[in-house]
Amino acid sequence: MGSLWHDAPGYRSLAVLALCIGASACSPYLHSPPGRMVPLEAAKALPKGDFAIQGALAGGAAVWGPSVGAGTVQGRYGFGRGLEGALEAGFAVIGARDTDWNTSASHALYSARAGFKYEAASWFAVQAGFGGGGSAAGGYISPDAGIIFSYQGKSVVPFVAGGFYSSHPINGKPIVFRDSDSTEVLFPDTTLGAYGNFGIRIPITGGHPDSPRSAIIFAYRFVFASHHEYIASSVTQERWQDFYHLGVVSFDLVMRKDRGKSRRDKGRVWKMH
Repeated sequence: MGSLWHDAPGYRSLAVLALCIGASACSPYLHSPPGRMVPLEAAKALPKGDFAIQGALAGGAAVWGPSVGAGTVQGRYGFGRGLEGALEAGFAVIGARDTDWNTSASHALYSARAGFKYEAASWFAVQAGFGGGGSAAGGYISPDAGIIFSYQGKSVVPFVAGGFYSSHPINGKPIVFRDSDSTEVLFPDTTLGAYGNFGIRIPITGGHPDSPRSAIIFAYRFVFASHHEYIASSVTQERWQDFYHLGVVSFDLVMRKDRGKSRRDKGRVWKMH
C-alpha cells in the first residue's frame, strides 16, 4: 500500500496511533479527538445558585489500537428551571503499541469545552456543547450533543447517556510514521463519532434525594470514531473506524448555596451537599 496522505487542510490530532490488524500491508491512521474527553453526568440539573466541581480519570484502549489515558476537570453551575452550564478542561495520552510503526511526535493532546444541560424531566436531560484543543497534529474544534437517562435513587443513581460529535482540524500539521523500510505521512482529517456511557453515581453526603449530592461515580464509556483518508496514488478513499473502551472513576463535589442566609447579608455562602 502506498503512503496515505490527506491533501486538504485538516483538524486531526493524535487521538489514536492505530494499525489495522491481520493484513499484510497495514498502514497507521489518525482519529481527530472529541472536544469532551470524559463526560459523566446524570439527568438531574443543579438547583439555581448551586455549583459543582468534578474530576475524572479514565483508562482503556482502542479495539484495533493503542492504550488511552484521559482526565478532565469540570465546573458546573445551576441557573434554575432545569438549566445547567458547564466549563471543562481535559487531557489524554496515547500509549505505545507493539508494532513496527512509530512516530517521534508527542502522544499528548489537550481540550477545553463549554456546554449546557437541560433537565426536561427528573429522569431525562439533553446536553450540547462546543469544544476544541490541540496536539502535535495541530488544533481542532468539536461540537457535540446527546441525551441522558437516569433514576434518582436515594442510595445510588444509575445513568445511561449517548450522543454524537464531530471533530474538525484547524491548521493541521503532518505526522510522519516510519517502519523498517517505508514512511507514511498523515494529515489530520474530519472525524465523526458517537459515544455511550453506562454508570452509577453513589452519593456520599446527606440531603434531599431529589437534588444532586456530592458523589463518587463509576462508569464504562465507549467511543466510536470514523473518518476517510485519501490514497495518494489513486482517487479512492479508505474509511478507518475504531472503538475505544474506557473505565472511568470520578468525584463530584456539589456546593449548595445556603438559602437560610438573611437577604440583608450580601455575601454568598455555600455548603457541601
